[in-house]
Amino acid sequence: IVCGGIWLQTYAIGKLVLPGTDEGVYLYAAKLVSQGYLIYRDFFLIHLPFWIYINSLILSMLGWNMDLFHLIYSAYVVTAVIPIYLIVYRKTKNVMAASMAAIIYLSFPQAMEWDAHFFAMRQASLPLLGWALYHLEISKKYLWGGIFLALFSIGLVTNIFMAILIIVAWSFFCSIESGHINITPTFKRVVVQISAPYVAIVGVYFVVVGAIPNFYPNVVGYQLANKAVPFLSRIEYLWEMLPLNWVIELGGIVGGVVAPKSMKFLTLSIVLSLLTIVFLSRTFYPHYIVVLGVPWAILAGFLLDKILGFGLRKIA
Repeated sequence: IVCGGIWLQTYAIGKLVLPGTDEGVYLYAAKLVSQGYLIYRDFFLIHLPFWIYINSLILSMLGWNMDLFHLIYSAYVVTAVIPIYLIVYRKTKNVMAASMAAIIYLSFPQAMEWDAHFFAMRQASLPLLGWALYHLEISKKYLWGGIFLALFSIGLVTNIFMAILIIVAWSFFCSIESGHINITPTFKRVVVQISAPYVAIVGVYFVVVGAIPNFYPNVVGYQLANKAVPFLSRIEYLWEMLPLNWVIELGGIVGGVVAPKSMKFLTLSIVLSLLTIVFLSRTFYPHYIVVLGVPWAILAGFLLDKILGFGLRKIA
């Protein structure tokens, strides 16, 4: 599945140029950084700088070979199927459901149609979210879960809200025993293992970034001054997405209902994240939903496990 996903995303590298994507903004900013310019102080940018500096480093090491950069980036985005597969398989013991969950992620049109091979920050953050969820629920290496959630967060402001919702929802469901909240010393220790690296990494990051001249006018001021997208337009955007993206959206929503008890935190956090992304920001465009691709694919895997359990394997 990984090899197939990489082939799908890379077979047109060097043959196709699509200048309408956001990649030009991100990679030109990376080029300016490599030439010694400082983000915000020396040029305007509305985004957080994490991925700009990562790209500047990688492209400088590659000698600005764009084809090779796209190959590495595409392969990286595709590797999110690994934690998706492992989470669904470990929770269901169903190879087919796990495999189909991975394929649903790779066939999420809004995420994959161009920005899985032309750089975009949301797609780049997806593997980090996948491994964060894996460590929270499968490996139980909570420290690593906090680290991956922090790295996921510092790329985009909306990711911060999503990560916090995941931590809060996970902590809430883990504290419930026999219908009551029971905060044990072990539970407290686990929450600290997740929260401490998250707060440390995100906190230090924003202290450093916030000290750069013009950070607040560029990032915060621009967003506050931006014209708000009407709520009806947001609903229309979601409706227009359905014809292409209904498989992962429907699978993720219904899968959240039938998800295992240990994964209900994901159902709650993703519903709240969807509402936050769509309605609480001043702007909203369809590609904002891309960041839900990994959790939706995981939840769709749980739905497929239920369908296959009814003996409908061939239909599924």
